[in-house]
Amino acid sequence: MVLAMLLGGLRSAEVRGLLLTDVDQGRRRLRVIGKDGRQRMVPVDAAFFAELADYLRHERPPRLSTPECFVVLRGPTTGSTRTSGDVLTVLLTAGRLADSWPELAEA
Repeated sequence: MVLAMLLGGLRSAEVRGLLLTDVDQGRRRLRVIGKDGRQRMVPVDAAFFAELADYLRHERPPRLSTPECFVVLRGPTTGSTRTSGDVLTVLLTAGRLADSWPELAEA
């Protein structure tokens, strides 16, 4: 989720709306629905696709019927679509970003 924002320049709403069918691993790009419903193809670094594959294999709850890539992983809303607040929480708790952007932890 964070890597899509960093490596692909996606907005949080674009990441939250990313569907499994929007991912083209072979060409290393994402189909993104942006502002005003405009579509664009965004090339993304291979690191994102490696992390996405790991997430889909090990973290995303199995057998979900929801088409969204990124879903709530725990609690009573497991499997539902992430909210904008969820994205902020992910950013603030991402250990890999703590050293890069310490000001995020102070927000």
